[in-house]
Amino acid sequence: MTDCSGQIIVIAMNKVSEKQLLAAVEKLEIKISQLIQEKEKLSNDNQSLSKKNEELTQALQSLESLKDQARVKAENVLRRLEEIEPIA
Repeated sequence: MTDCSGQIIVIAMNKVSEKQLLAAVEKLEIKISQLIQEKEKLSNDNQSLSKKNEELTQALQSLESLKDQARVKAENVLRRLEEIEPIA
C-alpha cells in the first residue's frame, strides 16, 4: 500500500499461521453445521406444534358446539317440565 507521496506504507498485522486459520475455519464449519441442525429441529418442532395447535382448536370448537347443544336440550327439558308442572 502507498500513501499519496508514493511511499510504501507498511501495515503491521498479526501473523496467523495457516494451521491456525484452518483450525478456526473448521470450528466455524462445525458451528454452522450445528446451527443448521438446530434450525431444522426447531422448524420441525414448530410445524409439529402448529399442527397440534390446529387439532386443539378444532377439538375446542367441537366441544363448544356440544356444550351449546347440551344447553339447548337442557333448556327444552326445563321448558317441558315447566309446562307439565301446572297440570300435575
